[in-house]
Amino acid sequence: MNRKINIVFIAIMLVAAVFLSGCVDSNSVNASSQSSDGITEKVNPATENDNNTKMMSVQEDIVTNKTNEINGTTNAYSLNTTTNDTTSAYSLNTTNTTSIKTTYSSSSGSSSKSHSSSSSSSDSDSSSDETIVLSSDSNETDTVQIIDMLGRNLTIPGNISSVIATSPPSTILVYMLAPDEVAGWNFINSFNHTLMNEKYLNLPVIGGWYGTTTGNYETMISMNPDIVIEGYNTQGDVNDTIVIRQENFGSIPVVAINGSIVFVKKSNPTIEYVGKLLDCEEQADKLINFRSQILNEVNEKINDIPEDERVHVYYAEGSTGLMTDPSGSQHSQVINICGGINVANCTLTPGNGMTPVSMEDVIGWNPEVILTADTQFYNSVYSDSLWANIDAVKNKRVYLAPQNPFCWIDRPQGPHLIIGTAWTAKMLYPDQFADMDLDNLTREFYSDFFHYDLTDEELNSLLYPESEA
Repeated sequence: MNRKINIVFIAIMLVAAVFLSGCVDSNSVNASSQSSDGITEKVNPATENDNNTKMMSVQEDIVTNKTNEINGTTNAYSLNTTTNDTTSAYSLNTTNTTSIKTTYSSSSGSSSKSHSSSSSSSDSDSSSDETIVLSSDSNETDTVQIIDMLGRNLTIPGNISSVIATSPPSTILVYMLAPDEVAGWNFINSFNHTLMNEKYLNLPVIGGWYGTTTGNYETMISMNPDIVIEGYNTQGDVNDTIVIRQENFGSIPVVAINGSIVFVKKSNPTIEYVGKLLDCEEQADKLINFRSQILNEVNEKINDIPEDERVHVYYAEGSTGLMTDPSGSQHSQVINICGGINVANCTLTPGNGMTPVSMEDVIGWNPEVILTADTQFYNSVYSDSLWANIDAVKNKRVYLAPQNPFCWIDRPQGPHLIIGTAWTAKMLYPDQFADMDLDNLTREFYSDFFHYDLTDEELNSLLYPESEA
């Protein structure tokens, strides 16, 4: 009798132990999904159902620190994906650290593609490891759900082959990352010989919203793009213009990107996002790494230059050279980035810039270096008696910025200004940057990001123009 009681007691204890063990394991799983900043994400374990549908579950813990000086905030970009309803999301959170768990599943009749990127940068906006998963169901319309950089939920085609951007900075970014997806140019510079492959050079010019130019919706809609990208424009903040764009473009999804693409030191998050959006993350990483290489070298060397030894610079705009942009303007940003002192003590003109100044102003400022993107001014300045007594002219330190196919230092602003940053540093401080191989950097940049291999003659015409004066 006692033996039977003991057996029953032991059986009860074993059942209780199994039950308690299950509770502990469940609590452990829930506890493990609690991230360092208090964000909890539930992740389903891999399962196999009765119909032999295979489900894959991938878990990734990614902790990122994103410091972004845009609008003076610290931003964390977190990328979350859900697979059972085939959605992917990119969200902007204003937190210092974000823990991300990514889960996706695939079953028979569906497919998914996963992309991850890793990069480093000396930018004020740093890069991080992130994952995006775009899933589509072959039995349904090939579309994906995304969240753009303003937090708007959008449905876009799963395969994007045609993109229109509404202003040059965004169009140039698409060209640098995914050139075959550019549907048309907002504008194209006219040269006797444009440094661009014919297949891209012959794309239609469709206008846009930039400078004093206003785009035409009908023209762009007739191109039948898969998506429209809205970023920086001179009509106003993208938060306001995005509503107008979407209303006018109708069923064509308008994806908002960060307007910071016009700032050399703040554009990494936008480059990363567009790389994921257009499925060209490797190319985006390459651009971010190239930027880091340039910015690291520039920062390292100019930090050693005492304030009283920094070069005084005037940015000459227009055919007479008597328009300019002072410190603090996006149009003259490369001067500040490269440790120059912008001598222009004048009003900052918002938007298109180009504040008029007088010859007396320039004589009073007496710059040591003059930078210009105006060929007419450059070809006349050394023979113009009005400029003869300026130190920069007397010492032959007037420099014409390369501008084929796009100006390296201004108008349009965009991600291509990184090569102009290297050029500006070399012009301002030739001794400090004597070991910077601008020739090879230029070849690399044009090959990788402008998709054009320069000849020796083309390289020389870019970097070493001769004044006609």
